Amino acid sequence: MGTLYSVDGNFQSNGAIVFTCANGDKIFGRIQDVVGVRGTGPTSGGIKITGGTGECTGITGEMKLLQNPTVKSSEKGSYQGIGLAQVSWNIPYDSMLSFQFQSPCSA
Repeated sequence: MGTLYSVDGNFQSNGAIVFTCANGDKIFGRIQDVVGVRGTGPTSGGIKITGGTGECTGITGEMKLLQNPTVKSSEKGSYQGIGLAQVSWNIPYDSMLSFQFQSPCSA
């Protein structure tokens, strides 16, 4: 959920995002002031990691979105892209939890 404004190939976005890990756990985030150019991706902004479920319960952190490599769309009128980010996170340790992180998660 969120907003994406695009004018003449320039875009701005805010909203929410959910990543789903291979084991079904979820990571929740808030898209914050992402600005960029269609075809090359964001030039500023990021995602604040706000929580999760299962083994990701209590996760916090941030994703600084990086400029993407160019990806040619396979169909006229559609947009395809690859998202790159520098990520830092913290998950509180629970001695009762057997933690095994199996990345990558998908959005």
